[in-house]
Amino acid sequence: THTFPGSTLQWATANLNVDTFSDGTPIAHAQSNFDWSNYALNGTPAWACFDNDPQNCDRYGKLYNGYAVADPRGLCPTDYVVAGDDDWARSVGSSAMAIRATTGWSENGAGRSTDFMALPGGYRGVEGIFRYAGTSALFWTSTGSRSGYQWMRYVDAGSNDIIRQDARLGAGMSVRCVSGANASVSRVVLPEANPSATSGLAGVSNQVAGELTGSDPTRAGGSPYDEFVVQAQEGDQLFARMESSAFDTYLEIVRPDGSSWTNDDYEGTSVSQLDVTAESSGTFRIRATAYNSGGRGAYTLSYRVRPGLN
Repeated sequence: THTFPGSTLQWATANLNVDTFSDGTPIAHAQSNFDWSNYALNGTPAWACFDNDPQNCDRYGKLYNGYAVADPRGLCPTDYVVAGDDDWARSVGSSAMAIRATTGWSENGAGRSTDFMALPGGYRGVEGIFRYAGTSALFWTSTGSRSGYQWMRYVDAGSNDIIRQDARLGAGMSVRCVSGANASVSRVVLPEANPSATSGLAGVSNQVAGELTGSDPTRAGGSPYDEFVVQAQEGDQLFARMESSAFDTYLEIVRPDGSSWTNDDYEGTSVSQLDVTAESSGTFRIRATAYNSGGRGAYTLSYRVRPGLN
């Protein structure tokens, strides 16, 4: 363990690397982007190794989503808890150089710590994309900031400061455990559960078994499409996933102003997926289509609008 000057808290000297809660219950291992984003959407605790490489778990520890940190079963060993926002503020302070390890960092990011030894374990976004390994260390705290978000600490190779900001619970970051009489207790602010209702309501997944045919309307270029209309407020999350074994899928979400988000090959040519945030309120059109004008055949589409958490 490591104790910072002026503090009695005892910090673990490595990132957490467990796949069960403290009571032995397994935590979901999310490898695919779809599984990770789906766990985030449903508030399910999950972990991953950066780039799904077990060697990165050995080196950096696991990346946990915020729901794993929030779970009352606990992640840390006996007598330890996930470090809270106050623990970081009172004990660690704001000097990145003081906690970055002397090796393992790119871009001249090495620090002077031989005990806390923060390593650049990277980050996994809510959509499942891995980022920043080698250049950044991101740590959850156990303290909620607002509904669906909690405080974290961001240590970058190019900065001398430890940055405090909040992040969505669906993101994946490293965890440090701490022990001591004054250690913070978990105060994560969970969002309200998704409603359970019929299709068309925010937060509810809509499932479609469709087919592209020659009688469908066409996009520029001649590709047929089926359109599904949803209402969303600024800050809402719009998710859509299209799969087909008959043609090269192409997915489009048209904004109220006519511009659009698009995706072609999310997981090969048979899967397209979008997970985006509405920048304004209004009517959004989800178009299930084909990459080529000759695309025809059966497909499945799942889509949902989840209320924003900000």
